[in-house]
Amino acid sequence: MNYKKQLLPLLACTALIACQKDNSGHKPLTPSPITPKPVAETEYKTPKTIVDEKTGLTVTTQEVTDEALARLKQEAQLTTLTPFPVDPRYNAQLFTLDQKEYRDFVFIAPKVYAFSTADGARVSILENEDGTVSIPFHVTMVSGLENKIPGPKGQDLINVPESYLIKKTDDLRTEISSRSRNKVALLPGCPKAFSIKVVDREFDVTPKDLSISDYCDLTKPFTVALRTSKSMAQYILQNALYNNTVDLRADYQTMVPYLASKVTVTFDKRRIYDELEIHFKANYKGIASVDARYYTEKIMRNQTMSVDIRGNYDQQLQFAVDQAMKLFFVEVPDVKKVELECSGAMACVTFNRDYRDFQQNLSFSFERTENTLGSRVFRSTTRLQPLNDRSVVIGEASAEVTDQGFNRPSLFNNDSSIETGLTIQPGDLLEISPSYLNIEERELEKPKTTKTSNNVCVESSTKSVCHSVPATCINRSAGPEVAACRRENVCEEVRTCGRYEDQFVISTEYSSSLSRMKKVERPVGQFKEIYEGLTLKFTVATYDRNETKFTEVVCPLRYFQREGNGDSLTVRIENQPGCEIFKKNQNLPILHIKNDIQIPKKFKVGVDKVNWKGEVLHRHSEDTFSPAIGFGGTIRIRGYRIDSQHLN
Repeated sequence: MNYKKQLLPLLACTALIACQKDNSGHKPLTPSPITPKPVAETEYKTPKTIVDEKTGLTVTTQEVTDEALARLKQEAQLTTLTPFPVDPRYNAQLFTLDQKEYRDFVFIAPKVYAFSTADGARVSILENEDGTVSIPFHVTMVSGLENKIPGPKGQDLINVPESYLIKKTDDLRTEISSRSRNKVALLPGCPKAFSIKVVDREFDVTPKDLSISDYCDLTKPFTVALRTSKSMAQYILQNALYNNTVDLRADYQTMVPYLASKVTVTFDKRRIYDELEIHFKANYKGIASVDARYYTEKIMRNQTMSVDIRGNYDQQLQFAVDQAMKLFFVEVPDVKKVELECSGAMACVTFNRDYRDFQQNLSFSFERTENTLGSRVFRSTTRLQPLNDRSVVIGEASAEVTDQGFNRPSLFNNDSSIETGLTIQPGDLLEISPSYLNIEERELEKPKTTKTSNNVCVESSTKSVCHSVPATCINRSAGPEVAACRRENVCEEVRTCGRYEDQFVISTEYSSSLSRMKKVERPVGQFKEIYEGLTLKFTVATYDRNETKFTEVVCPLRYFQREGNGDSLTVRIENQPGCEIFKKNQNLPILHIKNDIQIPKKFKVGVDKVNWKGEVLHRHSEDTFSPAIGFGGTIRIRGYRIDSQHLN
């Protein structure tokens, strides 16, 4: 059994929070180191020494006798785990161990935390050869003392939910001290089993390597996979998570260290000095202290790796490096940094070429421990819940939409499609929650009617009317005589109207006002056109050498099976006749959405003309008004990501 791996969980857990502040900003509740039960000198075997001829490194190991080792292991396995009750306001679960070496300790029990990914990617449903599917996700054990933990890749950090964090650490520290306990440590151990309960069914999701091993690295999340039928997987991700009926349980088994051997590592100072001199021989103008330490540690670490040294001795090696730095380098005062050309370094040293005391030992010692799982197990439970941080908000966000959505402008029916950024898998349940429709309205004005009168005579008579008019005067004079004139009678026929009739024309003119936008809230159930008009477009990227090509599949929403609840509608995304979205050996498509909602309205234009007889002289025409319609709402895939909420 590899000693490094056995001890690593204890040291790593401590390292996780040794420098962390608690969430209140107070002094951190720093764990104390756990030391194994001491062993009498008479219980050690005869020392064994190994000398590496190449480096001069000497390793002396003194193993604990077989009888003592068996006894120590048995004692560790029989350790009793006893709850240490505290006020629930601390949000902490504490235990004590009955071994006298730990009588001053209170141990913090870790809590199981589950999440899908750290980089925002979605939960995947993976198909197995036997027709089942697997849902993989990450599980880790958190102490509650740190608000960030390493992700699956070790470098990315994940925020720990508030429900996992220990509260009021100052008060908790005071309470622990008042009960004659003055040391706090993380409860050492390993989760030995993970299970998921969905309503009344239970699934074992324990990784195989964890169930058969006495070691686990608590600094990294475990990857677990729920194996089940495709229909059950879809039910869990798309329904059960939203109904709060999925619980993850971790059975955590205590791991207790016991002493196995003590080791002394001795370096050949002459060989370390010679390697440093070769490396720094041309440098007389000062060395940055960090560079000098880097090469010193590199030399010494390489020497220790040339011999099989069992155990975790990194901290002791650092002490030896500190000792070598004091022997082989001389610190430069600040006033001399400029002339030595190392003024940019925070600390500057020069190589001690006059050092000659090579007889004095340069060594470190450490105790190698082994770990054994105790007989006591406690269970930590968390509730899995959906994490819709990849919801896409189109238009104005409603009150129910979280800040984690990705906003898009309102989508009008004369716009092109917009990309949601959501990756679609076969069987996904797409949830569309319309918040509003902005509908263009064109109000028809009241018809304007005008009457044009035209009085026409329909009954008339004639009579002769005579009257006298002056006749023409003839000038007969050949001189000054006055002309002689006469009058004569003139008669004419006069027509008289006995009755008039108004032969009018009535004109009715149709017109409309300028358009305006009307906002309709919660339109689901009011407009069936939403179901018919939204269109889903799926784009798949293919890569050919240095060229990326995109293929599109356009599918109206009416192609799919739909369900509505008055606030939203859900659509199961699967291949449909005339809509083949998923093909074998192709990348998963990205969802786009297009607004093809149409609410056409017919209206009258022009003029109606009717005469006094009721005869239609002119008819109006009809036109169709297709209003602009803006869609606003939220698009999400149910069960896109997983998070958890601590229960106990």
